[in-house]
Amino acid sequence: MNTIIRLEDWQAGIISGQPMTSWMGTPVMMPFTFGTVRRETVQDGKRVTLIFPEWTLPGTTIARFNRSKRIVKTEVVGGSSTVKEFIGWTDWSITVSGIITPSGRGDYGYDKSSIERLRLLDEIDASIPVYHAVCEYLGIYEVVVEGIEISEPTGNGQPFVLQLVSDADENLMIG
Repeated sequence: MNTIIRLEDWQAGIISGQPMTSWMGTPVMMPFTFGTVRRETVQDGKRVTLIFPEWTLPGTTIARFNRSKRIVKTEVVGGSSTVKEFIGWTDWSITVSGIITPSGRGDYGYDKSSIERLRLLDEIDASIPVYHAVCEYLGIYEVVVEGIEISEPTGNGQPFVLQLVSDADENLMIG
């Protein structure tokens, strides 16, 4: 079960009375966790359940959030400006970047299982639950992976970037 960290707790830098730190003792700014995803599919004519387990990204992860307004601009005949009509907002665009480091003290290279998890995360064709203080504050509880970038390892880690977009259930009324 995830612990949802509230923005106030993050701003104070204290979670459950203790500052959050990585295995190296450096402060973790804000954990970013993907929730468990279960998908039913058919493989070789048989019904199977695929499970992507809950996964917290490394403490080096940084998330950036962006959203725009949807505005329709109509030109005015003989005028020098436009009439603007506010339609709504776009989905939140979230860029998550970080470095996957070895899993333990003294390990060198990079964590191959985390690289595989990134690849599998990209293959999920459904909404993924997300647990992050800013996401909660912005009302983002599920995301869809739009893209992934895995760069060449540098030093003792594997850089990555995830392009996510917020997702929400919408009820459409027909009739």
